[in-house]
Amino acid sequence: HAIALNSCGTGLDIAMMCLDLQPGDEVISPALTFKATHQAIVGQGGTLVLAEIDPMTMNVDPADVARRMTDRTRAILAVHNNGLAADMDALQAVAEAHPHPVYGPAKVIGDAARACGAGYKGTRVGKRGWMNIFSFQTSKNMTTLGEGGMITTDDEEVARRARAYRAFGAGERLWGTNYRMTRLQGVAGLIQLRRLDEMNARRRANAHRYHALLRDIPELTLPHEPEGYYHIYYGYTLMVPAAWATGKRQQLMDWLQRERGVGTVVMNNPTYKQDPYLAHLGFDGTDLPVSELT
Repeated sequence: HAIALNSCGTGLDIAMMCLDLQPGDEVISPALTFKATHQAIVGQGGTLVLAEIDPMTMNVDPADVARRMTDRTRAILAVHNNGLAADMDALQAVAEAHPHPVYGPAKVIGDAARACGAGYKGTRVGKRGWMNIFSFQTSKNMTTLGEGGMITTDDEEVARRARAYRAFGAGERLWGTNYRMTRLQGVAGLIQLRRLDEMNARRRANAHRYHALLRDIPELTLPHEPEGYYHIYYGYTLMVPAAWATGKRQQLMDWLQRERGVGTVVMNNPTYKQDPYLAHLGFDGTDLPVSELT
């Protein structure tokens, strides 16, 4: 099933609605992502549990997720970060090894906002997991006139509920509102979808040129593409030595912009540093040393 929506943010809200979270229910998610991922969890009454990322992939570390599983864990909301798939099989194995006493294995959900068209072990991002949520916002690899999103799932009940939530209940005995994509956006999306593989191939070609230019600079750690994955490089993520984080990284970014016209950003930092609403929940990063380095 593929359910078109007006944004990835509303799709994340729907994903959390489908869990029917109760007070105390926990959802584990990587500390490094856009704030919408975590706002959806707390917005539906879930307890947000932050997990570390693997610095090689910038995706959530399954081993760290396993350490944070409890008898209150209802879901693992992974992020396919910057164009590279999260390891959904490993996360599913973690979920099955630590089942909830009432609901069974935690649901593995993918925030695929930055990974439309990415590949994972012989299939596409969007196939593995209970559901995945895509973004077609204007900066993404494909767009639908500024905003837009989609849920993909093989679960019939999820599809039924998602369609009801997006369209005033859709005749079901469920609450709903207007989360629908417009027809004009749909037309644009169909055209973009036909071109997606071509556009992603160009991104990959550009990324490979960057690899060739930068691979001999020892201070830079280049993006990693594990075997069996297909990275579509929503972002070209470079890591610098930890000692540079206090000032030298910014000097490098300023020099690249000033002298070479190359714009850079610190694309990912912990969401409690991005957003006052999440900051007030009390995260301090003491148990997230890898994420804090970013």
